[in-house]
Parts: sequence; structure tokens; C-alpha cells
Amino acid sequence: MFLFSLIKNLKTTFILFFLMISSLSAEDIKENITLNEIRNYDLNIGLGIISTPNYEGSENSISRTIPFINFKYNKLSFNPVSGVKINFFNNENWLLNYGVGLNLGRDPKQDINLSGLNKINWTLEPKVEAKYKSKYYSISSELAYDIFQKGHKGYYLKTSLGSGFPIIGLNTFIIPSISFTYADNTYLNNYFGIDNNESSSSGYSIYSLSDGIKDISANVIGIYKINDKFSLTANLIYKKLIGQVAKSPIVFKDNNITTILTLNYNY
Repeated sequence: MFLFSLIKNLKTTFILFFLMISSLSAEDIKENITLNEIRNYDLNIGLGIISTPNYEGSENSISRTIPFINFKYNKLSFNPVSGVKINFFNNENWLLNYGVGLNLGRDPKQDINLSGLNKINWTLEPKVEAKYKSKYYSISSELAYDIFQKGHKGYYLKTSLGSGFPIIGLNTFIIPSISFTYADNTYLNNYFGIDNNESSSSGYSIYSLSDGIKDISANVIGIYKINDKFSLTANLIYKKLIGQVAKSPIVFKDNNITTILTLNYNY
């Protein structure tokens, strides 16, 4: 029992680690503002406190303190969860990235409301990102799919509009963004659908989804630069599940809030 509990806690921490790394992707904007451009590498480590729903659509939340690490060298970036990303084109207005990341899936043990549903296994996701940059804003789209067809077995496209600006001298920055996620029916049915077997084991009504928009999100990141090495980051994410996704039997709350507070150290 002790070993099972330990493994479960480690997996939960890993999932939260993945969410925090993903949510702080706007650190790319911060780096363009704060890094010494003479350096061709960057290493960030830190400690964060995160509060987030147990799963998308859950009415229950979990809070944890977790570490993180992010490393960049020239056009290559890496962290243990998001994986590897390579920038193969970058000029004044356009940026193109290709990478491979980890999708942790979903375990029914994450929340009592998932009891009787199928487990969604972890998988690797190749990702292609295109971004248009201007002086005052950026627009990006990232396409990801299940390469092994062993997890969610589908694909999704996330498109974001973001900006970034200082509010107090050059020590405090605000980075707002809005985004929406489009997913195919395979992805949506694995996460929000109920098949015949799941209906029998869980008691939920059979529910099927087609391709469509999964969510609309608003994200605000505040960064306070303490000195050349340390900074504080506060992140507020509001996500609204919409349409057929919001009507899923396992969605008990269609508007979720995630908060993250981190202390960062830059080598």
C-alpha cells in the first residue's frame, strides 16, 4: 500500500510539473527582454506553488509545491517534461519550431468523478509551431499529434495571441495572452466522450463528440525581476470549456482557474 501511494503521488507531481512548464511557455517573451544576448545558452531552475483542477472539467482542485528546470542552447531547448524543441527558422517577423513533447494522459484515479472510465496512456507528441512577431504582439499556432497512437490517439491545434510590456521601469513585466484549442474527434472522445463500456462501468450516459473547439483561455503572467539572477513569476490562467465539450457528462465545471507562483534562478 505504501509503494502504491508513493507511485501515485509521484505521478500526480509529474502531471503538475508538466502543467507548470507548459503554462510558463511565455517565458520565451521574458527571455527576449531580460537575457544578455551575448550568451548562447540559458539555464533556469526554480520552485513553484501551483493550484489547478484535477482534470479539465473537474470541480476539485489540487495544490502542490514542485521544482522545475529549463535549458536552452542556441536553437535547442529542453526540459524533462515538455521535451526537445528546435528552432529552424527565425527572422524579424517569423519563427518556426519543431519538437517532441510528452503527453501524460489521464488516470481515472486522479478524481472520483473519473471512476469507471478508461485510462488514457502517456505518449509522445511531435509538435510544429509557427509564430508571427511584431513590435506589440505575436500570433502563434502549434499542432501536436499522438505519434505512437497509444494515448489520446488524436491531434489538436492551439492558436494564441499575446503581448508583453513593462509596467514599472524595466523590472516588472506583464504578459497577457488569449488562445483557443481545436481538436479532432478522436482526441475529444478519449478525454470527454463516454463509450458503451465506460457507460456500463461508470454510470454516465453514452456521449460522443465530433471535431471542434475544445476551449478558450485567457492567461496573464506577471514577472518581477529581483536582480540579474532571481525573479518572481505569477501566472493566472482562466480556461473555458465550450460547446459539445462543456456538455460532456464528466465536465462538472466548465470554467477552470489555475494559479502558479514561482521563484526563478537564472544561471
